Amino acid sequence: MTSSAEASPMRVTIGLFLLTVVTFLGYSLVLDQRKHTQSIAYNQRGNTFSEQGRYDEAIKNYQQAIKIRVNFAEPYNNLANALVRKGKLQEPVSYYKKAIQLNSNYSEAYSNLGNVLGKQGKLDEAMEQYQKALKINPDLFQVHNSLVILLA
Repeated sequence: MTSSAEASPMRVTIGLFLLTVVTFLGYSLVLDQRKHTQSIAYNQRGNTFSEQGRYDEAIKNYQQAIKIRVNFAEPYNNLANALVRKGKLQEPVSYYKKAIQLNSNYSEAYSNLGNVLGKQGKLDEAMEQYQKALKINPDLFQVHNSLVILLA
């Protein structure tokens, strides 16, 4: 049987180890939250530039948001939107698909993907994306309009 004097150094060692682990986990959570906050800030800055028609600056900010937090769906969707506004129709498809991969309930990304596919003349694929968007959110008035235009 061990005496309390022998167990004490073991308890101290275990206590220090647990303190180190908890500190590390807390630090990791703080860093993760900081990254998320930075990514949101870059995304919002990109939105501001996009609203001003400054698409090149918007694109840079969306790319920075993605670089900081690769699993954040919104900047992928917004980057694709900025590219479409610059007249690009091929490149945005992969960004919309990535946004959808990261958030399968992202009705706006499905709708936007449908829009760009429609502009490419891929009407069946566009219709499929619109239907997915409406399945997630049947109240998307703009998607209903897009479907009517596509079918006309």
